[in-house]
Amino acid sequence: QTPTLSTVNIQTTIVNSSDSAQKVIVSSCVGDNKTNSTETIPANSERLFSQTLKVPNAKTWSSEEPNLYSVETEVTVAGKKVDQYTTPLGFRTIKFDPKKGLFINGKTTKLKGVCLHEDGGGAVGTAVPVDVWERRFKILKEMGCNAVRCSHNPFFTEFYDLADRMGLYVIDEAFDEWRVGKREYTYSKHFDKWAERDLSDMIRRDRNHPSIICWSTGNEIRDVHEKHGEKTVKFLVKTCKSLDSRPTTIGLNHFETANEYGITDALDWVGYNFAHRGDKYGTEHAKFPKRKIYGSETTHSFQTRGIYRTRTLRNNTALQPNITPKEIFTKFNFAYQSSYDNAFIEHHNRYSLANMRDTEWLAGEFRWTGIDYLGESGPWPARFKNFGIIDMCGYPKDTYYLYQSAWSDNTVLHVLPHWTWQGMEGTEIPVWVYANQCDEVELIVNGKSLGKKTYNYKELYASWDVPYAPGEVRAISYLKGAKVKETVIKTAGEAASIELVIDKDLISPNHRDIVHAQVRILDKDGNFVPYANDRVSFSVDGPATILGVDNGDQLDHDDLKSPSRKVFNGMCLAIIQSEFKEGTVTIKAESPKLKGASCQFSIEGKRPEFAHSYTTPENMSYTVSKLELGLNLPDQKELDRLKKARDNSGGKKKKKKKNKNKKKAKH
Repeated sequence: QTPTLSTVNIQTTIVNSSDSAQKVIVSSCVGDNKTNSTETIPANSERLFSQTLKVPNAKTWSSEEPNLYSVETEVTVAGKKVDQYTTPLGFRTIKFDPKKGLFINGKTTKLKGVCLHEDGGGAVGTAVPVDVWERRFKILKEMGCNAVRCSHNPFFTEFYDLADRMGLYVIDEAFDEWRVGKREYTYSKHFDKWAERDLSDMIRRDRNHPSIICWSTGNEIRDVHEKHGEKTVKFLVKTCKSLDSRPTTIGLNHFETANEYGITDALDWVGYNFAHRGDKYGTEHAKFPKRKIYGSETTHSFQTRGIYRTRTLRNNTALQPNITPKEIFTKFNFAYQSSYDNAFIEHHNRYSLANMRDTEWLAGEFRWTGIDYLGESGPWPARFKNFGIIDMCGYPKDTYYLYQSAWSDNTVLHVLPHWTWQGMEGTEIPVWVYANQCDEVELIVNGKSLGKKTYNYKELYASWDVPYAPGEVRAISYLKGAKVKETVIKTAGEAASIELVIDKDLISPNHRDIVHAQVRILDKDGNFVPYANDRVSFSVDGPATILGVDNGDQLDHDDLKSPSRKVFNGMCLAIIQSEFKEGTVTIKAESPKLKGASCQFSIEGKRPEFAHSYTTPENMSYTVSKLELGLNLPDQKELDRLKKARDNSGGKKKKKKKNKNKKKAKH
């Protein structure tokens, strides 16, 4: 939808920290559309400039078409430009009808979302290069995902920049607890002192991002059981509304209690965690037909890449019957979970996807989780739980293709499990197929057709029980008799070689850019070996370093910074980071019994200048590059303020230091 004319309301706070009044000109422009404001600001004070711009024929921002603009602001004093600032801008509308669901830019929209933790996997922890998240976003978007929920804290600024640019709706979340803590030494001890400041800072920092569609003030908050809960949520909502017009929400798991204590009445949107237990969505909608409902945390399924079991986890057989009377896959460690969509807490993924699709008033859902994450580990020796539909390395699991078949416009035909089961000859193995854009699927095993089946869009899969024999499994999808797509999987032989693939061939010498080196183990005929566990050693020749290596295995305790690692079920990943030099980089992947592989990429461009010098409150001088760190570094005024606060707290007096003609734009 393209409006004929869009209005941009701009508020810019200008600080005059000099000892004399200053005549200030604030200029703001969006493309060729410009406005100027002039005002005299008294000494040591600040002034809010309010401006309005009209932008003709502005294109709207959405997940499908993330059209971005920017507001360029300049501050001029005595004919000299003293400051400038760039603010992201997007035009979009949001409407949530309790009966009809969510509309963005007037178009019916389902939130096809995932919950995400802030870490970038074991290889980088929470010091995540932007390129790592860009690759992850690409993989999620390819799956059909259009929304993410920050779980359960504000993320770093570049995360939202990427969401703006790549087109992902974001629920920005402030807290995981209020006054009632979930652990002993947590935020609850600081809530009364810091909650208003922290929430306000988050909104001021993030409110210009068009990707953000809602502010969340909490997740599974235990204060809903307390009488002060209603007062607290109203205080937080009021804080949000004082700074921005976006809707507010909470991810609730005890929604019955939240209803009783008035928590839900204070919210614009109500997020439900674990609502598939007993169809709480339908029950709540019937009780509160005017409520705007979405799934803030759904499914909570487990899956480990390349692992299968035919018995349903936790005896949830009422929701998903055992696939076979007796477990046929008996050699896998029980810390790993099945990829058959039969290991879950709340309900299996197929039910959740179909329910969201068929429930008009449900705005969408955020499954737990999109990607495996550090934290909530255990039981020992597991270093994380495998909730993600993408593993720590960014490799899709089988469930990824189920979501892709339901959420994306891509033509999908995915077969599971793999077909390399030495020692299981004659055992009937359930073969599942995830598909879309078809009405029938045929399965052909070693040249013999097992017949066509009508694809079940209610259950979102088709299945056959196939006696195992080495060879080939071929699936073909049809629409009205015409072939749509064909997928073939083959039995692999012994591991013979390393396949090495990189995702870029050119990066910059900024000590930030990343190349992902992806490894798969192949047999002599080029077939993927799904059980391989060979140790692969990486080496780099040229101006780059190995930032980390991982394989997605929750039981692997190898050093994540080591250049050597075993593949897990045939795969691993190395993350390579540029240095401050230009040149050609060669990556090698080697293993004693396998044919090695190598790839090359180039590092070209200008090295960032080290132009920003600071003096800390402890009088330690240092020079850094904004490009190197990727941070919004404090200016000298902020550091002086911190020093003054420290000195005052210690009873020290500080001489007033003149700082003439210094102005700072504060957005």
